[in-house]
Amino acid sequence: MKFRPSPLLHSPIRRSTRARAVALPATDPLVFCTLSFGIAAAGLLLLAAPHARAASQTWDGGLDGTGTTLHTGPNWDGDAIPGSGDTASFGNLNGTGGNLALTYESGFTGGGNGVSFNVLSTHTGSISIDPGTNATSLRIKDITLAAGAGSLTFGNGEGIMNITFGSGATGFTSNTMVNNSAGATVTFRSDTRFGVGGGGAGVLRPISFEGEGNWQIDSVFKPNTNNAQGSFVVTKRGTGTLALNAVNTGANSNGGGVGLHSLIIEQGTVLAGATGALGGNATTGAVTLGLAGANNVSLLNTGAFSHSNNITVPTGVTGTVTIGGNHTTGMSLFTGNLALGSNAVFTATGAGRTDFTTGVISGAGNVTVTGGGTIGLAGVNTYTGTTTIESGTLRATGNSSLGTSTAAIPLGTANTIANNLSATLRINNLTTISRDVIVGASNAATSGTYTIDTDNGASAATLTGNVTLNQNLTVTGATTGGLIINGNITTGSAGSRTVSFTGGSNSNQRLEVTGAIGGGAGEISVQKSGSTTLTFSGNSTYT
Repeated sequence: MKFRPSPLLHSPIRRSTRARAVALPATDPLVFCTLSFGIAAAGLLLLAAPHARAASQTWDGGLDGTGTTLHTGPNWDGDAIPGSGDTASFGNLNGTGGNLALTYESGFTGGGNGVSFNVLSTHTGSISIDPGTNATSLRIKDITLAAGAGSLTFGNGEGIMNITFGSGATGFTSNTMVNNSAGATVTFRSDTRFGVGGGGAGVLRPISFEGEGNWQIDSVFKPNTNNAQGSFVVTKRGTGTLALNAVNTGANSNGGGVGLHSLIIEQGTVLAGATGALGGNATTGAVTLGLAGANNVSLLNTGAFSHSNNITVPTGVTGTVTIGGNHTTGMSLFTGNLALGSNAVFTATGAGRTDFTTGVISGAGNVTVTGGGTIGLAGVNTYTGTTTIESGTLRATGNSSLGTSTAAIPLGTANTIANNLSATLRINNLTTISRDVIVGASNAATSGTYTIDTDNGASAATLTGNVTLNQNLTVTGATTGGLIINGNITTGSAGSRTVSFTGGSNSNQRLEVTGAIGGGAGEISVQKSGSTTLTFSGNSTYT
């Protein structure tokens, strides 16, 4: 117990003006007492309870507020180190609202079910916790950051920091991590190692990352050297972001499966910062993307990474489900199966590209392509929903890559017009797309750029469907090969529309329309540029 001199007395006696909770043995029927010492007469309050309760200890940094060791009792209000089941709180008491760099030794490890960390809104500074050279596991039960709280970091990127979540005690089922501070991030640095408390080889420990604040995990979900078995089932809730920046596909050191068994994204965004960041192996690693209801969810690569996980979008999801990449260069891959129980948005950014290959895209959901980058679809997909290109480029390697629907492909939506976006359908050379294409959602305004083109190749790509124009269209061939449109090109609304055929300097390149150009509710004019050979063989009425 600390004693401070009263500012109103000139006595050398040191007194404490703070209330103190004095812990009693678990067998004592008197669970706690509050003692207040000051100028007024001392008061004593005794409360009886049938059993011991978890305590909440608040960090104060000692008499002068400069303490840095979590395992030192006088650094806590009440002079008691938080133990198993207790809550370690950090507020603005005694001026500790600034940045804290804290360490611990074996005297502060939580034990049992672990310690719950609670950062109050009054603590706006950052907190970092590191074991130094101590190898004892820090046992954590829960983490909570209040709105307005500062950031919290475990580890310093050097050495090893062992962290064990929870225990195997009866009634302990999961760990809950809540960050309600939108401007703060809870970070587990690359030196941290996770363990499942009480975990054997078959134990799956649910752990959730929640709130509107962000979470960043730079370490591997691979149990630490003190708890080497068991696996985690990770759930993302809340509007914040969870960044997974390490390879989570490796097996545990003694046959305990993989550290990250499966991933459930119920709300918010998960950022994959490494190949294999989503966890799993040949039999595990399932990803559930979405929750029935209106929550928005996203799963995005931050670089040119590859994932083989099977992904399921549940039925009944009415919010926006987004999957793809937010990297501006390179190509990322999703090679597992993708089951669309609800609609999904495929997105890529800038010069970045995201391909869905090898696996099968199935289900009744619709697919919408957005972003300024390229989305690639390959293989034989069986989804029955529609395919829409709102912005960016959809690269299709054959008709079967677009699922089994026979509905027309909208090239552009109302958002494309409203935001003056660009939408491109790119047909891989040597392949055929047997779909109609509707260019532009309406003729309400001439806005946006709409293109049908092809990749370079020895042979031409073919579009056998009809093309209906509500906006102007550019048809572009590649440097080699070419593009053939076997359907008719007509207008779908009143007004004048332009089809621009643009080729390169290669006169052997082939651009051809075998159907008729003209007709419909409006008029069509044709323009040509480049040395490419342009051939019309249909009964056309264009101007």
